[in-house]
Amino acid sequence: MFCAPGSKHNTASPGQTSTLFGPIRNTGSVLVESMTHLPLPEGVHVLRWPHPHPLPEEEVLSFFRARDLDPSHWSNEPEAVYGAHSHPYRKILFCVQGSITFSFPGDGQQVELKQGDRLILLPDVAHGAVVGHGGVVCIEAAEQSGRE
Repeated sequence: MFCAPGSKHNTASPGQTSTLFGPIRNTGSVLVESMTHLPLPEGVHVLRWPHPHPLPEEEVLSFFRARDLDPSHWSNEPEAVYGAHSHPYRKILFCVQGSITFSFPGDGQQVELKQGDRLILLPDVAHGAVVGHGGVVCIEAAEQSGRE
C-alpha cells in the first residue's frame, strides 16, 4: 500500500478488522483491507475504493456518524460545473454513484472520483469540479478545524 508522507492509517485491535473507515468489529459489513493514496496537490487526499462492487451508502453514513459529523447527500445532472472556490473547513466527500472530476487551479491538476472514492480537502484549498457524463451522487460533511 502506498501512503503519502504524514498519512495516518488506523490499525485494528485484536478481535477487530480494519476497514476503509478504520477498525470495526466484524459485523458482516463490507470490509476493506487496502486503500491507495494518489499524489495530489498539498491539502488534497483521494482514497480509491478498491472493489468492483459498490460502496454501500450505509457504510458512508456510518463513517460520518462515527466521527460525529453531519453529512449531506446531493446529486447533479451530467456536465454540471462548479467554478473554483474554497471552504474554511476540512471537506470529506464520498462519490457514491457516477463520477465527478475535481480540478485544482493552483497547479492545474485534476482527479476523477468514481463510485466509492473519497476526497479530503483541507481548509482553504481552491478547487472546482465538473460532473461526469452519467451524473453524480455524493455524500459529504464539513469537519471543523481542531479535529483529527
